[in-house]
Amino acid sequence: MNMIILSAILYLVYIALVFTLLIRFSSFVAAIALLAIPILLTLISPERSIAFLAHQHLALGNGMLPVNNLHILLFIWSSLLAIILYTEFITWYLGRGGGEGEGSA
Repeated sequence: MNMIILSAILYLVYIALVFTLLIRFSSFVAAIALLAIPILLTLISPERSIAFLAHQHLALGNGMLPVNNLHILLFIWSSLLAIILYTEFITWYLGRGGGEGEGSA
């Protein structure tokens, strides 16, 4: 139970940090932090980070499909990367005029 609480706290802090960087600075800084934080933590302390990422929370399908912290991290990465790319696209689209009648009659 302690590992579940620790995982939830770490992931919430990680998500809050990436969102703060996205809002306060830029999407580029947020994307770099999104990838750099787990990589740096793995390089600094490989044993602890691999043990954290390999921790199994539950197993679905009679134990055939384990759900580890690594799977949760990949889900968070894909979700946050989609949000970052979406904000970049919206910024680009609104910066070019928002399609306000370039070829419309």
